[in-house]
Amino acid sequence: MKVQQKIILLFFLLSLMFAAGRYYYQTLETGRMQALFKNLEKREGAHFDKLLELKEASLKTLAYDYTYWDEIVVFMNTGDMKWAQENLDQNTLNTYKANAIWLFKTDLTMVYSINNKKALGLESFPLPNETIPTIFSKEKLPHFFINTKIGLLEISAATIHPTSDSERKTPAQGYFFAAKLWDIYYLDEMVKLVGGNIKISPTKELIPDFSTLSKENTIMFFREFDDWEGRPAAYSYVTIKSDEFKNYKKLSAASMIIFFSFLVAVLAFIIVSFGALINLPLAVISSALTTGEAAKLSSLKKDNSEFGDIARLIIAFFRQKEDLVKEINDRITAEENERLAAARVHNLSKYANDFIILLDEDFRFVEVNERTLDVYGYTHDEILKMHAYQFRAPEARRYFFEQVNSATISGKALFETVHQGKNGRKFPVEISLRGIDIEGKRFYQAVIRDITARKKAEEDLRAAYLRLKETQSQLIQAEKLNAIGRLASGVAHEVRNPLAIMLQEVNYLENKLTMQGADISESLASIKASIKRADKIIETLLDFSRATAVDISPEDINSILEDALNLARASLNLRILSLC
Repeated sequence: MKVQQKIILLFFLLSLMFAAGRYYYQTLETGRMQALFKNLEKREGAHFDKLLELKEASLKTLAYDYTYWDEIVVFMNTGDMKWAQENLDQNTLNTYKANAIWLFKTDLTMVYSINNKKALGLESFPLPNETIPTIFSKEKLPHFFINTKIGLLEISAATIHPTSDSERKTPAQGYFFAAKLWDIYYLDEMVKLVGGNIKISPTKELIPDFSTLSKENTIMFFREFDDWEGRPAAYSYVTIKSDEFKNYKKLSAASMIIFFSFLVAVLAFIIVSFGALINLPLAVISSALTTGEAAKLSSLKKDNSEFGDIARLIIAFFRQKEDLVKEINDRITAEENERLAAARVHNLSKYANDFIILLDEDFRFVEVNERTLDVYGYTHDEILKMHAYQFRAPEARRYFFEQVNSATISGKALFETVHQGKNGRKFPVEISLRGIDIEGKRFYQAVIRDITARKKAEEDLRAAYLRLKETQSQLIQAEKLNAIGRLASGVAHEVRNPLAIMLQEVNYLENKLTMQGADISESLASIKASIKRADKIIETLLDFSRATAVDISPEDINSILEDALNLARASLNLRILSLC
């Protein structure tokens, strides 16, 4: 966006700000007028309520004072009309500003009535006599209104009691009603006191809103008059012209006109001054920059303002431009070469099988290649929030700081550990870690290689070596056994011949000896048995040397023990002979 457009936008925003200020000020004034209106309405309403209270007081006093009096109790029992005509006459009505009085016995028969509006038919009580007990069911001194054909009647009533029962705790001796008619004369008197207009309506009407009333400088409110059942009998609507509100409106309008006239004048002054002092120099500078002609700035060269400084800087810029063009062209070739080299490095990193990672000095991830994302299963954003410690399998994490400490101290390290991907797969890795400095900050470059295949090959080689060692041991043992077999076969052949001769000689001696040499015969038998045992052992060695199957068969343990005893006996006899 051009500066001129920004200036226009600035003026537009200023206009919006002034309009918002005007709206805020007008809203504030409207709120003040509404608050004043509410206060005036509240004040006039309180005045009207006080007036009603004063007007009702005389009628309530009449009903109260004349109903706890021994003489009226006597009248209710005797029906002495002379007493009633003397005490409840026109003077009584005029004194208490009432228009009618009705007296009823407890059996609901009317015993006396008087009014000063005979032509209007106030001789009769305006409600059915049956309603009287209901009227007094809630309170002893009810006050209510009745909307009749001749107008609104205000009624104060009371139960009749002796003088001693001012609190009306004894049973009622009768019922007293006093009424006041809200005719045009009474309403005219109220209007003069209120200073406005009063309208009585049997139905509730809609009061105009604030904007309508404020246009006419009018305050309007209503009051509800309830009947003997607590339901609305009529509504009074009071309308008052307020000079105070009118004067405040005039003052507010004058203040608003002055305020906004001042705002418009300030805005106009800013626009004109801005155009003369800023817009014209900016237009000259913009034209010079657009066309590249420094001559257009000649009018601003001697200007001492900021625009003059800018113009002189632009002229110097144009002078330097030609010098910079050549330098820029020379650098383009070098930068292109650097860009191609960087692209080759990036592609090598991108497609390398190893995991190439750049870490900050706290070993948090700064950048990784695509291979790392594919194998470990994390997204690029997830990895940049992780620590290198989190790549390790849980059982290998305790060695992390021990292994990277050497890289921190010496600047490089090579070690093996176990990593774990996002999906939980564990695999052994070899890590080459070295420290690098980039723009004065310390980083670590890690080249991680998955050595799962190498580890498996090493494991397979180790297993094959163990199997080879075992086979070699087996072959050596077999060769030893083979040698022992050949040795046993030779020894058995050489020893068996002397044993055969010895056996023949023993057999010969047995045939030559008589039965008298029993001890000698036993010795010869023992020698013969030993020779046979030695022959059996030699036979066993021959069987072993021929790798025959082992024949396991049961033997007589008694015979074996007898042979052992005979052998021991012969040894003992030799010792005895030597001693003799």
